[in-house]
Amino acid sequence: SRDGWLTGFPILIEGNTLGAELEAKTFIHIEQPSTDRVIEIRTNVFPATLGNAIRVPGKSLINGNRFDFTATALSLIDAETIVSRNRFSNLSKIFEVNGPSSIRFEHNTTFRASLIGQLDPAGPSQITLTNNIFAETDQSFLDLAESEITASHNQVSTDFPFDSEATFVTAVTGLTNDLSLATHSVARHAGLHGQDLGATGSITLDGHPLAITPSRRISGTVTGPGMVSARYQLDDQAWMEAPGGGIEIANIREGAHTLRVMITDVG
Repeated sequence: SRDGWLTGFPILIEGNTLGAELEAKTFIHIEQPSTDRVIEIRTNVFPATLGNAIRVPGKSLINGNRFDFTATALSLIDAETIVSRNRFSNLSKIFEVNGPSSIRFEHNTTFRASLIGQLDPAGPSQITLTNNIFAETDQSFLDLAESEITASHNQVSTDFPFDSEATFVTAVTGLTNDLSLATHSVARHAGLHGQDLGATGSITLDGHPLAITPSRRISGTVTGPGMVSARYQLDDQAWMEAPGGGIEIANIREGAHTLRVMITDVG
């Protein structure tokens, strides 16, 4: 997209398989930034690309996607971005950043990447890496300059071959990459708050509206590994039980709101 988007008009790209040939260079390319718009890219599959699978500016949520055999999965421009619950395998580079940006990279699983990220030396950025798995991945960045990188509770292995059976359900080989955690995986309960590491270890909220929406209602479902109960809180209101993980909130006043969810697991 280059022109014609309404100011603040939200963009949601969800549930697609984009490309299956190595000739593709970029699948999602959005050039028009907007300070009051959020771009959500969720649960898509990117089988192969020679360029950037995703190239987006401004505020974005990149959640639950799968990237395979990609030169660069994410190209982020003047970004305020959350990258979560994605699976990356056989990449040259996970992301590159252009311009001053803030990136939260959390609960992702990476298998075999040459480089985590490349940053713009002209625009210092803040990068936070939490609760990720990096297997057969060179945990390094290019062009750091004055950028700040904070990393905690990540499992990192630069060894080749990686002992994948100690982490995943099956050995990772070629195109048969499961990347689900084994029962006794070393990545289980190793997260910041005791949750599992990687793409399957985070709390998930499905069915919620876009970040910017005219709707005054929230109807969604929260799930998480080993969940036995869940609660939610809207803004500073009291915490409420979510039976079966279901969340129903009506008559929400116009304006900005914060929804928090919490689960109790079998541990």
